[in-house]
Amino acid sequence: MMNVVHSGWIGGIVCLMTAQIVCAALPQDAQVVQAEAMTLSSGWSVLEHDPKAWYAGRPFGQMLSGRNGEPGAATATVTLPVGGRYRVWVRYLDIITHRARTGFAVTAEQEDRQVARAEMGAEEVSPRTTPEGEKKWGSGYSRWMWRAAEFDAAAGPLRLAVEKLHAVPVTAYTRSLDVMIVTTNLMYEPRVTDLTPFYLKVRMLPEQKVPAVIHFWGRRPFAPWYTDHANINLKGIVRSIYAGSEDKPGIRMAAGDESPWVDVSSYLAYGGLNQISLYAMRVYGKPEPEAAFEVFFSKTPSEDGLMQRETRRGTGDGYIFAIDLTDYRLVTERVGSEASLAMARAVPQVPGKPPSAFPFFTGMALREDRSSAQAVTNELEALRLIGVNDAKRRPSHFFFHHTAAPGCLGQPDRARIDALFMDVARKHPDRSGWIAINLMDEPGFDFKHIEACAACQQGFAPFLEQAGVPQDMRTGLTLNNNPEGTNAQQKVSYYYTRRYMNHLMTEMLRAGHTSVQRHMPGVPTTANFACELLEGNLVSRCVDWFEIFGSGALTYGWHEDWGGWARTRQINGYYVDVMRAACRKPGIEFGIYNILARTPWEIQARAFLEFGHGVRSMHFFNYGPYYAITSDANSHRPEIYDAIKRVTFTMGAVERDVLASRPARGDVAQLLSVSGDIWYATRDNVFGKERTWLHLLLRHCRVSCDILHEDELAASLAPYRVLFANDAHLKRAALAPLTAWVRDGGVLVLGAGALTSDEFGAPLGLDKALGFSREPLVLRDLPGRAEYEMPRLKPLGEYRGMPLLCGTNAPLEHAVAAGRGRIVQTGFFPGISYIATSKRPDAAEYSVLDFEAAHRNWMTAFLGTLDVRPRIRVTPYNIEVNLLESAEADVLAVSNWSGKRATVSIEIDRAPAYRAVEPVAGRLIEKSITQQTLRLVLEVDAGDLVRLAR
Repeated sequence: MMNVVHSGWIGGIVCLMTAQIVCAALPQDAQVVQAEAMTLSSGWSVLEHDPKAWYAGRPFGQMLSGRNGEPGAATATVTLPVGGRYRVWVRYLDIITHRARTGFAVTAEQEDRQVARAEMGAEEVSPRTTPEGEKKWGSGYSRWMWRAAEFDAAAGPLRLAVEKLHAVPVTAYTRSLDVMIVTTNLMYEPRVTDLTPFYLKVRMLPEQKVPAVIHFWGRRPFAPWYTDHANINLKGIVRSIYAGSEDKPGIRMAAGDESPWVDVSSYLAYGGLNQISLYAMRVYGKPEPEAAFEVFFSKTPSEDGLMQRETRRGTGDGYIFAIDLTDYRLVTERVGSEASLAMARAVPQVPGKPPSAFPFFTGMALREDRSSAQAVTNELEALRLIGVNDAKRRPSHFFFHHTAAPGCLGQPDRARIDALFMDVARKHPDRSGWIAINLMDEPGFDFKHIEACAACQQGFAPFLEQAGVPQDMRTGLTLNNNPEGTNAQQKVSYYYTRRYMNHLMTEMLRAGHTSVQRHMPGVPTTANFACELLEGNLVSRCVDWFEIFGSGALTYGWHEDWGGWARTRQINGYYVDVMRAACRKPGIEFGIYNILARTPWEIQARAFLEFGHGVRSMHFFNYGPYYAITSDANSHRPEIYDAIKRVTFTMGAVERDVLASRPARGDVAQLLSVSGDIWYATRDNVFGKERTWLHLLLRHCRVSCDILHEDELAASLAPYRVLFANDAHLKRAALAPLTAWVRDGGVLVLGAGALTSDEFGAPLGLDKALGFSREPLVLRDLPGRAEYEMPRLKPLGEYRGMPLLCGTNAPLEHAVAAGRGRIVQTGFFPGISYIATSKRPDAAEYSVLDFEAAHRNWMTAFLGTLDVRPRIRVTPYNIEVNLLESAEADVLAVSNWSGKRATVSIEIDRAPAYRAVEPVAGRLIEKSITQQTLRLVLEVDAGDLVRLAR
């Protein structure tokens, strides 16, 4: 007989018969069987928890895996103390997809007689696909579920067995079993946290001035993200936000009073840190100015299992802690903040100095009105030591839920929006350090809302009129989200439908901006834009940066670092270049939201890259602290303190020059056509992805690019000699200035299938206008994602050593004169081929890739035929250098993507007679200048800023 954990003692405390009391849930007679302790045949094996796996939570201990195709059973025997009606509960992983032949059977036998059999995980559709199932067990690819089998049994041994229904191999984590519970309590429904009780007791200290309850609330490590609200009082714990009347005895705790021990495990999740706030409360939503209480943390309902005790006194009303029930790891705000400060103090001295002008932000979730003063002081000091202070801020006040109809961005509730920002202005009279106010996080929506919303449908006709669509064209236009139109009217309808959707988002943002200006005049407004651009399409979620900033709907540029959606985060340079282009016409500044969950090398290389492309502020998301109520925290990682400090202190040495500068003009221009993206807003955009990765290929060939929007070709194209165009569609109004520029000496480089159609899907006529011809694009494969599908694309052939991917149109390379200029056809996708063939030599450094030389060799020779000589030439290719120009001093931003300390050679043409070359963090090895070409040899780590004094 196997050993079985008899855990009924966990629920053995006396439960007062009061509705508000939450008792330990595990029944007294419960017998717990851990799957890994079962007797196994070859069909089952013990599997460790994988924190990187695609399931939320974790097993209680280890788990059993039955994914192989071998038959067999996992068995265990328990002894039933009495006869009667029983349930056996089984916890297992439910997978949303890959459900064919994945089920298993649970049986119970006594004296060779089967008393129960139940099949689990065998449903064709997961129980979690229903609203009720999702609410109970959670959404996502894979979640832990409990299912039960009920049976009658006699006292004595009971043999439990788990067998596969099909002897076939299945996908990872299917048929994964965790734990079984046997009980006679038919009303009981288990939670895994029943197996890991966690008790609190609160004692009010003599300094506590008013009777209060202690409010309990927090954030769980996975969805559902937040705990229920509850109050700890003289009787126990109650799920509520109401503290009870002051004159009602036996509820609030006065100085010297204490609560009973309360088990809070039922509020928590198993499998990660639960971040919990405890605070003294009389009225919910009205913080107390001060509080004094002591908290006891225990594994048992007594001090026998005491883990820690903490006190708080003085200003603020609460105390923060975090608990991981898998190993009872407890982190209080005192311990956590002391550790943060110690890690910051342990960072060695680095070159540079603390920044005072360049805005660096991060999330610091401890608040002076809630946490102890010492904990807040510790965390702020830790951040100050690494160059992040709270003098500059980018507060967030989201308003998009204030709509007259649920979820309708076309109907902003202006009264509620005004009330919100009036209140923000009242609470924050000193806004001198605000860089901008963030109004939305990752805004976007799709056509499903438009289909169901009468108000949005009624707004389409007025939009067409406002957009200047002629009356004869407006007649018959309807909302249509299908780009595969069979006639001209359907295609025009599709184009204007997508423009209308962009317009709805713009005007919703404008509603927030207008209200902010009414109550806080002059405060810039922004939104944290998401990843669509790196997915190959700026407007797939109806967020047109150029329309939003160009129309004044927002007045500060901002986007999140979504390089994780790419294959290397060096592509953030392209991301920033597009934001800089969107902010150029309105003349506004912009910053970036950098994800900290990266290696120290990448945190630095990415920051120096973004400085070089022109960002004017930077947010490190997210410091935390990790024990506080926040997400994506990194304060527990010692390595980030050094990485951040090397970024901020390097900037501190040259920040005045950087803030006075602008990026040098690019060697070439690159087109971004929103019309082109519109036509692929609902499908994989091979043209947008080629645009993205061609930008990286050009950078690896030392060529810098400026992004030009289709609407600004007439006004902005003249200074450039070469324009790269990959988008399939272009506004017809841009055709004349484009062809005139070519005939006047410009070189238009066309990618495969580029500029063949206008904004309405009709032939653009570029080929005829410039007198050249090409074959239609034959597209065999869609590119997919750079990290996943692109590396698995099958070549269609080879050209100059480069695999041809996705499709081609002949000729693959051909130049035709047009007036004094040229059209150069490249009928393949070299950018996609370049990233798809890259290799990652070290899995630990995500963005350090080895790229095939064939693509760079071809592009370098190709650029030579165009007479393109990069102004800044760098060796090796995977170190990027950008020039920021200002009146007193220029700055070189060096970003090293090799993953190791490197020697870099730099040549800069048209260089002024600099008085000095001053690296902040690196080492200058050589310097010379010949005929206005400055030659430098530097030794750098992940990056540097080099001051070139004029």
